[in-house]
Amino acid sequence: MASIRDSKKTVNYLVSEVIGESLAQMGAISDLSKEAEFEKIIGEAIVLRSQLFDKIKVAKGEQDKKAAFKAIEKELIEEVDKLFERLFETAKA
Repeated sequence: MASIRDSKKTVNYLVSEVIGESLAQMGAISDLSKEAEFEKIIGEAIVLRSQLFDKIKVAKGEQDKKAAFKAIEKELIEEVDKLFERLFETAKA
């Protein structure tokens, strides 16, 4: 992530992909018992977005911005990956 603006765009894009895929899966399922799990995933994605935006705000004031943004990027990828894994496990079950 090169800049604050790019960082926020990346966070928004990946979180919106999780939310969009969750909504698509909700529309495709006939089992309403899974709907609550999809809603939970969407809620966690929104919280993740807020947390990462807060970290980006803090990182712009740090001495070693490059390391701070790299850590944020790593966390973003790991957390989005976890959400997608849960999403697809829920859709398969």
